[in-house]
Amino acid sequence: MPAPGSLALTNARLPTLPRARSRHDAIVARNGKIAWIGDTRHIPPSAISDATPIDCDGATILPGFIDAHCHILAYAASLLAVDCSPRAVSSIPDIGRAIRRRAAQTPPGEWIRATGYSDFHLAEKRHPTRRDLDAAAPDNPVRLNHRSGHACVLNSAALARVGIAAATPEPLGATIARELDTALPSGLLLDMDDFLDANIPRLAPADLRRGIALANHRFLAAGITTAHDATPTNSPARWRALTRLVQSREFAPSLMVMPGATRLPEFTHAALPYGSQQTHEDTAATTTLGHAKFMLTLSGGNLYPSYADLSHAIAAAHAQGFPVAIHAVEASAVHAAATALAANPAPALRDRIEHASE
Repeated sequence: MPAPGSLALTNARLPTLPRARSRHDAIVARNGKIAWIGDTRHIPPSAISDATPIDCDGATILPGFIDAHCHILAYAASLLAVDCSPRAVSSIPDIGRAIRRRAAQTPPGEWIRATGYSDFHLAEKRHPTRRDLDAAAPDNPVRLNHRSGHACVLNSAALARVGIAAATPEPLGATIARELDTALPSGLLLDMDDFLDANIPRLAPADLRRGIALANHRFLAAGITTAHDATPTNSPARWRALTRLVQSREFAPSLMVMPGATRLPEFTHAALPYGSQQTHEDTAATTTLGHAKFMLTLSGGNLYPSYADLSHAIAAAHAQGFPVAIHAVEASAVHAAATALAANPAPALRDRIEHASE
């Protein structure tokens, strides 16, 4: 990305394009924005009086990409976890071996985090269970996250550590999968992140910073210059923490931070309305407060929140000046989200549905 006040020359080797899509070989950027684009022979002298030239040696310059939905801190943590994605494992025994290797390097009793498994891509075509993970790491609590971010598997030590047993009631909108023969938890949990995050120790600050450095490198390597953090628990404290990451250049892209829908009163109390922005002069990056993030799920068998509650919450967010971004995956959830948005029109706010997988 050209530095502020710089001149970038591309001399791009491209096929001949129609006049409507003409080529240019020079860009002048100031303060993080393109100030002029055209032919090197016609650059206004005033545009380059204090410019630093960057010769791109025939490469093509593209606009920075925008990641419209990510979870910065969770992604950073995942880069430190045991990789159980389809590129790394193809079966449940593969997952066991990967976790066993990490357990050999981890003191007994300390948490092991693994991530990225996909039941569809495993040879067994099923989720692992606590018994599978027990065999791999009997002396450590293990949390294995599904690639979707909405399911995970805990081993027996982890279930005991967070207090999930046969009689544990399911939180609203969540599911504790159970063994058919014993009725004990199988280890598979759906949409239980809020509960687990409150009961599992967070990464040490030094580890989290290491993960953020890795995440920052990957975002930049992919050409991403703006990212939307869609974490549904985003609070004013999280907003401030993410702002500090951008301000300190630990995370270089600009950030659009979605406040959690249930935390909107906290943002209002903190005088942080929709569109609040921090501009970081040293980096030309910004942090901006965006859409209110809603979660609408069917994992517990029923729509949660209910349609009536969802519609009321949308109206309340609009009243506070926030557009909404509704997580909806299942077909009936997508339909409910679309219906609730139609019942609460706010064209100027430009609401949206996240994922709409079906």
